[in-house]
Amino acid sequence: MRAKNWKAHFDYRQESKGIFKTINRMKKGLLVLALIFLAVSSYGQNSKGSLTALEGIQKFDSGDNLGAITTFNKAISELNMKTDSISLMLAFLFRGKAKWNLGDNRGGISDLTKSIGYANENTIGDSIEGGKDILATNYLLRGTLKQLLDYPFQEVIKDYDKAIKLNPTEGKYYAARGYTKIQNGQKDSGCLDLSKGGELGLSLAYEMIKELCN
Repeated sequence: MRAKNWKAHFDYRQESKGIFKTINRMKKGLLVLALIFLAVSSYGQNSKGSLTALEGIQKFDSGDNLGAITTFNKAISELNMKTDSISLMLAFLFRGKAKWNLGDNRGGISDLTKSIGYANENTIGDSIEGGKDILATNYLLRGTLKQLLDYPFQEVIKDYDKAIKLNPTEGKYYAARGYTKIQNGQKDSGCLDLSKGGELGLSLAYEMIKELCN
């Protein structure tokens, strides 16, 4: 039997396969959180920029990646770096994902890094309900992009470690880390990560175990 290209399973542009059914469900939850955050932000100091970012998220969700990028560019120019950290975090996150969908992986990493920066500088992960989930998603997506671009092993693992620390009950984080470990010669540790992902309800992890660990 021909071995599966598991690396392709972690390219989140292929949203109809394997783990991407999981990421799609996560995306819907992420969009709900994003809409709530932006609705709250729109009553703050800069409602114009927050509402523009909301428009960008709606375009992203409809599949208009290029239109979303253009709208996020406008939102970012309207937002204040000191007072609009939530909207900026989300604008860079979704602009990064839109770039990734269009094949701009390096641009995606750059935007995800900016989103992570705004979240960490303003302790969004700790101070806002749902903030940890969004920050963990940032690390997962950035780590996956780094893996696709063959970044050094430790750089990829560091992002997955942070995602797991923020949200230790999500199986997809362990599966992504486990696969990366296996690809880099750490089979025992990687297979244990896949096992943990399966324990947490990710059925794909067991498919991976059958092929990669036995």
